[in-house]
Amino acid sequence: IEFRTAAEETKIHLRPWKYFRGYDDGRRAWFDDFRLVEDNSVRAGSMGGPENRPPAWSDAVVDRGFAVVPRPTLPLTFDHFEPLPDQVDKPLVITAAPGQYASSVLFIKAVKDLKGPLAVGLKGRPQLNGPDGMFLWAPNLVEFRVCHPLKINKSQQQWEMRPHYLMPGTRRAPIQASTRTVEVTVPKGEGRSVWVTAFVPEGTPPGDYRGEIHVVASGKNYVGYEQKPGKNDGHALPFTVRVRDLTLLEADAAFGMYAHTAREGSAVQLPLTGDFRGYLDQRRHGMTAVDQGGSQVWRYRDGKGKTRINFSAFDYDMKRLVGAGFKRAFHFYPYNDAMDSDVQLAILKRCREKGYPEPLFYAFDEPGAQGKDLLPRMEKHFGEARRQGLRTVTSGLDWRTQGEAYDVWIMDVSTIGSKEWPQIKARAAQLGSEVWAYDCSTFINTHPENIRFYTGLWTWAAGLQGNWIWEYGAGMPSAATYAFSLSDTTPPKQWVQYGFAFSIPSGYAACTSWEARRDGVNDFRYLQTLESAIARAGDAGKSDLPPVVTAHKYLDRLRARVPLHAFSYRNRDSTAYKQFRSVAPEIAAEEYDAIQQACSVHIMAIRDALP
Repeated sequence: IEFRTAAEETKIHLRPWKYFRGYDDGRRAWFDDFRLVEDNSVRAGSMGGPENRPPAWSDAVVDRGFAVVPRPTLPLTFDHFEPLPDQVDKPLVITAAPGQYASSVLFIKAVKDLKGPLAVGLKGRPQLNGPDGMFLWAPNLVEFRVCHPLKINKSQQQWEMRPHYLMPGTRRAPIQASTRTVEVTVPKGEGRSVWVTAFVPEGTPPGDYRGEIHVVASGKNYVGYEQKPGKNDGHALPFTVRVRDLTLLEADAAFGMYAHTAREGSAVQLPLTGDFRGYLDQRRHGMTAVDQGGSQVWRYRDGKGKTRINFSAFDYDMKRLVGAGFKRAFHFYPYNDAMDSDVQLAILKRCREKGYPEPLFYAFDEPGAQGKDLLPRMEKHFGEARRQGLRTVTSGLDWRTQGEAYDVWIMDVSTIGSKEWPQIKARAAQLGSEVWAYDCSTFINTHPENIRFYTGLWTWAAGLQGNWIWEYGAGMPSAATYAFSLSDTTPPKQWVQYGFAFSIPSGYAACTSWEARRDGVNDFRYLQTLESAIARAGDAGKSDLPPVVTAHKYLDRLRARVPLHAFSYRNRDSTAYKQFRSVAPEIAAEEYDAIQQACSVHIMAIRDALP
C-alpha cells in the first residue's frame, strides 16, 4: 500500500476492507504483521516532510507558475499526481495507424496562484506539418477535452472516484478569432488534466506531423490562427502525431453496447437526432454492432387489398446505422408481426438487398431459467426462418439445454475461463454457434484499465467473436441518478454505476472508461492484424522466416499471460475492489500501449520479409 505522510503526522490508521457475500465464505481475508517500510520512491499523494521534500522546479516553471507533463492514458492520472522535474515540457507524441483514434494526457501542475484559468489549444495556424508539404488539419482531427474527476466526500475525506468526465466544450468567448481552445482552472498546488485525442484518416502516409500546443495563462498572449509570435507569448510545447506505416484491419468481432438509446433526465428533452449522434459516437469508439437497432415492421393491406409490409420506420433506422458506418450486425427485437416467419424472412431479405447490417433476432432475453422448455417456443417462432438463413441471439442462455436454439451465444463473463469453458467452446463448435461475452454487473465499467483489458486483450486471448457490456448511456431509464449535463463544459455532478457516455447539448461526452473501451478495440485490431500477417506468411509457405517465428512466439507468450478467469464471481467481492483493483495485475497498465507498438514492429518485419 503506497502512501505518504507529512512531518507532523503522528499516527497512521490502516483499515482493511471487509465485505462478504454468500460465495465469499471460502475466501475470507486475514490480516496480520503490518509493517511500515520507508521508500522515498513513492510519489502518490501530497509531498512534504524532511525526507520527501517537494521537487525543486526550474526557474522557467516557477516564472510561468505551472508545469506541463505529457502522460499516457493508462495508468490514469489523478489530480494529486506529482510529476518529477525531468518529466516537464517533454514533447507530447500520439502514435496511431491510419484509421485509428489515439489519445495522450496533458497534465498541468500549478506551482503558484495562476490568477485565472489557462487556455489550451493548438498554437498558430492549426495544422500539423508532415513530410513532403503534407499536413493534418487539426480542427477536424484533434480534440482537446478537460478531465473532471468525480470527487466524493465521505467521512471528512475526499475520494477521487471513477468515472472521470471528459468535457469537450470550448471557452465561452474565443481567445482569438478562428481559434478553438478549452479552458482549465488549476488551483495552486494541484493538478488538472487535458485529454488530447487525434484521429488519423485512412490512407494517411506515414511520418511525423508536427505542431505546438499552447498552454496560456492570464496576462500572456495566445498565438492563434491569425497572430504572429511575440515576446509575451504563453507557454508552448512540441506536439507530434506519429503515423505508423501499416494498414490496421477492422475488428473481426462484434463489439457493441447494450441500451444504445439516449437517456432522458427528469427535465431534459433530447433532440430527435440524439440516437443518431449516439450511433456516430459508438462507431467512433470502435463499436462494430448495435443493440436494439431496427424499428417495428407491420403487415397492412394496400388499396387493392394486397398484403404488404411497411418498412418505413425500419428503413429510417437502418439508413442511420449505415450512415454512421455500421456494416456488421445489429440486434433486432421482434414482436407482433415480426414473430412470424414470413415477416422475419422479409426483414432478412431487405437487409441483404439494401446492404444493411445483418439482423440478429434477439429472442427472449436471459432465458436460462426456462431450460429446455424454451425449445418448442423457439422452434415455433424462429425454426422455419432459421432453416432459411436467419440467425438468433440472446444473452444469459443455458448453453447445455438451449444452445441449439441460438446461433450466437452471449455468455456472462464469469463463464469464460471457468471449469466449463472447454465444454462451452466444444458445444458451440458442434452446433456452429458463435460465442460472445457480456457484462452487466458494473464490475468492469468503472475502471478504465479493466475495461481496456476486457475489451481487447481478454477478448482476443479467449478467441471470442463478440464483446458487449451494459450500458452505453449513463444511467437507467428515468432514474434519478442519470448523469447528463446541460453544458458542454460543466460535468455531471453525480456518478452512476452504469454508463460510459452521457448526453450534452452538442451530442455525447465520454467517461475515461469509454475511451479505454475504444483503446481496447484498437488493441484487438493490432493483435488481429498481426495474426493475419502470420497467416499470410503461412499461406505463402514462409512460416519459417525469422520475423514470422518471432512474432508467433510473441503472441503465444502474450496469450499465456492473460487470465481468462479474471471476471469470475469470486473476484466480484466489493465496491472497493471494483473501483481500485486491477483484475489482471499480470498486465501492467503501461503495457497496453506497448502491445500496439510491439505488434506494429512485428507486422512491418513480416511485411518486409515477404517477397
